[in-house]
Amino acid sequence: MNRRRALAFAILPMTASVALAGCQFGSSTPAASSTPSTSTTTTTSSASPTPSVVTSAVKGSTPGAKKAFRVVVPSGWTNTTSAHKSTVMFLQSKTQAGHFYPTFNVIRQQQTPLPQLGDVVQQAQIAMRQGGATVTQVADRTIGGEPAEGYLANRTANGQQVAQTQYFVIHNGVIYTTTMSSDAGTRTQADQTQDGILDTWSWAAG
Repeated sequence: MNRRRALAFAILPMTASVALAGCQFGSSTPAASSTPSTSTTTTTSSASPTPSVVTSAVKGSTPGAKKAFRVVVPSGWTNTTSAHKSTVMFLQSKTQAGHFYPTFNVIRQQQTPLPQLGDVVQQAQIAMRQGGATVTQVADRTIGGEPAEGYLANRTANGQQVAQTQYFVIHNGVIYTTTMSSDAGTRTQADQTQDGILDTWSWAAG
């Protein structure tokens, strides 16, 4: 039997724990590992929502598990959020690219006091490096009109080179982390898919 394998990531930056799960496509046989936790120093955020926040949903978009946001699922991808309870969105390509099936996921976290966005990103980078990844800063962008910051992490998983691009955004007091994971050799294509998803992001009104 041809065992098609999917690579799925879930990053928990605020506790600096990194979970790496690999499973056979269409089944539930996870294997996970994690890195040690580190302490986090946070600064209270006084930022208020920007007036450019996008609340007009794109036609055909799909809501996340908490219905706080919507995105358009790329053609040739499937929404498997219901099978990944630790996420509020989990999308997976139906087509293998390189050694893996690319995935895109979103997690949400709340902290009191709410940290600054830059502090969140810095702690996540520390966790990634502790896990053996090489981290490179990526250009800031907006997600649903909110400012977002992120980085590219390259690491080895299951003996193969993996690329992960993560963005962090804060909306209504909640920290959202988006993660695009792919074979390192197909990162350019994955970046284009990621941009397509994030460009359709809208927040729930209110």
